[in-house]
Amino acid sequence: LNNILSPFHTEQLQEAAERWKGQVATKKSAGQEEKLALADHLLKCLGVLLPVSYKTVSYLHSLQEKAPEDGFRFLQERTLAAADYFCRQIDTMVEAIDQHAQLLHARKKQHKYLQSLAVMKKVLVKKKNDLALAVKMTTGLADGLPVGEVLLWLQADNVAGTAASENQAALPGEWSATTVAEKTTAATKTKRSKPAAAAPAADKKPRPEKGESTRISLILFQGGKSLPEIAAEREMAISTIANHLVESVAAGKLPLEQLVDQEKIDLIRQAVHRLETRQLGVLKSQLADHIAFHEIKAVLSADG
Repeated sequence: LNNILSPFHTEQLQEAAERWKGQVATKKSAGQEEKLALADHLLKCLGVLLPVSYKTVSYLHSLQEKAPEDGFRFLQERTLAAADYFCRQIDTMVEAIDQHAQLLHARKKQHKYLQSLAVMKKVLVKKKNDLALAVKMTTGLADGLPVGEVLLWLQADNVAGTAASENQAALPGEWSATTVAEKTTAATKTKRSKPAAAAPAADKKPRPEKGESTRISLILFQGGKSLPEIAAEREMAISTIANHLVESVAAGKLPLEQLVDQEKIDLIRQAVHRLETRQLGVLKSQLADHIAFHEIKAVLSADG
């Protein structure tokens, strides 16, 4: 059933939008207010969708045990209804992105920004494709197809769907992801062909190597800084810093109790035992609102 439940998780969409807003906020450019307004709009929409996501995953999970009794028909019906709602919310966000891209179409020096915008749209379109696959899976089960055959069918359909998503993710007019990339490459080549004074090395921040970024977040956290403070200092999304700390817990470099209060740890472990699941969405929907998503992940990582 995980293939049906996974598309209804929206945490990754939220994290992608937070990362994108962080990029927009740190790169000052023309139309900055409009860009930040779009980022805030996407985060607001996803903030509304997130609790619905938890409830949907929990509800569909509750239907799993009895689904075979009516030939998966009720599960298919509810999955279709949920996917329709999620897709309509995503369409609203995609429409906002397209309208924003059209406003920036005639402006100069927007190539890199529009490239990042196309990536954000692609993430949303990919989610719609995943939701469509969840509906197709329940439809196949309701039609009496064996699970193995349904999975093979979906695997082939996913390849075709990925290609379709690439086309659907193109921004209006000439600003498709491919075109923006081509224009950016061309502009870069043009700049390279012209002699220019080298920028001072101090002006360019070196990008931390893989694993180094996690280590930096851990050091700052152990130094007494909170997640919001670390995120502000490193110009990253809070969810990214939280993931760094969860990775540190999993690697045994950060005691679980330093990241999560003991009371919350006990509640999370009780929920895992009671529900007999490690599904993040299911657990989050059954726990109090003050227990954060990364805290659940940290407990699951520490417990193996």
